[in-house]
Amino acid sequence: MRKRKWIKNEKLLELLELAKYTAQRFLDMLIFPPRSFKEVVYPDYYELSIAREKKIWNKNFEKLIRYLKRRRYLVEQKVKDKQKCFMTTKGISKFLEIQIKTKIKKKKELKDEYLVLIFDIPEKNKKQRDILRARLKLLGFKKLQKSVWVSPIDCLKEIGLLVKLYRIEKYVRFIIARNVKI
Repeated sequence: MRKRKWIKNEKLLELLELAKYTAQRFLDMLIFPPRSFKEVVYPDYYELSIAREKKIWNKNFEKLIRYLKRRRYLVEQKVKDKQKCFMTTKGISKFLEIQIKTKIKKKKELKDEYLVLIFDIPEKNKKQRDILRARLKLLGFKKLQKSVWVSPIDCLKEIGLLVKLYRIEKYVRFIIARNVKI
């Protein structure tokens, strides 16, 4: 019989230790609420998972940078003994294209107003003119004339960046108008 009591006492001690540990973790969670439950209960596992996520993120970021350099969207240059990456005009153009495509999905419309874009780009800048027309179509502009486009969507910022990128500011004008019949 004594063995059984001893075994029961040992199990009781284990349960008490477990209860003490759990209570201590619970109090820690109450004292430091920004931490997650997993972090409190499994601190080592949590730290390892955070380190693993950082490692994966860094690896993916390095892959992305290599891809952008290979596609010539980024150029690496040495500035004051430090390597820095700069976007090329090709990279900026691609960035604007992606920004325009995401703008189409959001479609923030102007209330009772329309954005009117008027341009008169010379024949020597035909490539820029064709690119501008293609981007205007992507953004949902409607063509009134060959060089007059109208849209109810607020995308003045994106078009302004595009115009600056292709250096056609002096040929393009913006008007915000009311009561336009298309």
